[in-house]
Amino acid sequence: MTDRPRIVALLAWYDEDPAWLERAITALAKVPVNHLVAIDGAYSLWNRGRPRSGLSQYEAIHRACWKTHIGLTLHTPETTWAGNECEKRSKLFELGDQEARANQDWFLVLDADEFITDVPDDLHDQLKTSVFDVANVTFSEPHPSGRRRDYPIPILFRAIPGIHVVGNHFTYQTPDGRLLWGNVLTDHLEPRLDLTGLRLDHMTEFRHEDRRTAAKTYYRVRDDTNAEDFECNMDGCTNHAKHTLPYKWKRVPDGEGFAANWCAVCPDHRDHVAAEGIAQLIDPAEPNAAELYARKQWVVMPGAIVDAAMEPSA
Repeated sequence: MTDRPRIVALLAWYDEDPAWLERAITALAKVPVNHLVAIDGAYSLWNRGRPRSGLSQYEAIHRACWKTHIGLTLHTPETTWAGNECEKRSKLFELGDQEARANQDWFLVLDADEFITDVPDDLHDQLKTSVFDVANVTFSEPHPSGRRRDYPIPILFRAIPGIHVVGNHFTYQTPDGRLLWGNVLTDHLEPRLDLTGLRLDHMTEFRHEDRRTAAKTYYRVRDDTNAEDFECNMDGCTNHAKHTLPYKWKRVPDGEGFAANWCAVCPDHRDHVAAEGIAQLIDPAEPNAAELYARKQWVVMPGAIVDAAMEPSA
């Protein structure tokens, strides 16, 4: 049908394993995706970052698109991204606007450590008839220990011209000011279509250690320099937030673990929110709550829970 919504994938990458890039893009054929917009380049705060990745990564992207008959727009900046994540992700939507039919097609935002495993048979029909402009899918995150956690996350957005990223890297705003994604504790977010039958494996715990270390260094510099705009979420506090911590815990539906939303906090409130989180985790099922919290193993989630949020990442 001519009015069948097309799906344009938006991929921001830098210094990735070529095999991971090829796997992530090849898996898009399951949707299927019609076009891929891929943007290279390090953030300006990335240690020794460059505006372009290695040639083998470009070859992997071209090869995957050729094999899957996916159209390709590939952008290489002249310099690193001065506005870091907000600038780079906004550019993704800007280039996506050139390939998508306004308000009819959909954007699928993904990273190189994610690949699609399951797709509903009626995916395009659901997108075509949806009254919502955002859709939740299921992120399934395996851990080297053998555990796996699943949670809903919005990565599908109607192709509304002019979507841009404001303040921090996970606040997506339309030109008329509506928030398609943001902090569920403080922001008034647009309602979402439930497309959790679309599943992706999020392989962040299996990245090469050098790449993980580089990312952690970037996050620390980003926070220390106040590169992103977070206002402390604690009532009555107007300080700049420098940390994001899990907050307002819920037990997952099958009772085997907990899930939480994210809270942006200033240094004055960090210890209080962390102590509250540890206290909420003290339970016969989680006897080592403080250790789990410190190691960021907060969530044991066999199933999805409404409004549980993933850790913000690059």
